[in-house]
Amino acid sequence: MKIYRSDLAKAVSKDTGFDVLVVSRIAESLFIQMSAEMLKLNDIHIQGLGNFVVKKRKERNNLHDFKTGEMINYPAHYAVKFDLSEMVESVLHTIKVET
Repeated sequence: MKIYRSDLAKAVSKDTGFDVLVVSRIAESLFIQMSAEMLKLNDIHIQGLGNFVVKKRKERNNLHDFKTGEMINYPAHYAVKFDLSEMVESVLHTIKVET
């Protein structure tokens, strides 16, 4: 199941009593600020949720095509990794998977 930004805005609006449009603008501003900080290579720590960690990935060569043996070069770059908080992760592990 996917939850979209609009779904989150509606839920926060219902919980707080603020107008959905106001909540949407606040959420948009939050995401813009988070993106700006990650572009500055800063990690973001959200207590109770987890950490967005900006990591440098080193340059590497990988096999691109098994038939021809062609190698492809992946240049060094930055990537964002999300580390879920231990609290949320422990709760997720207690949820039974439906089969």
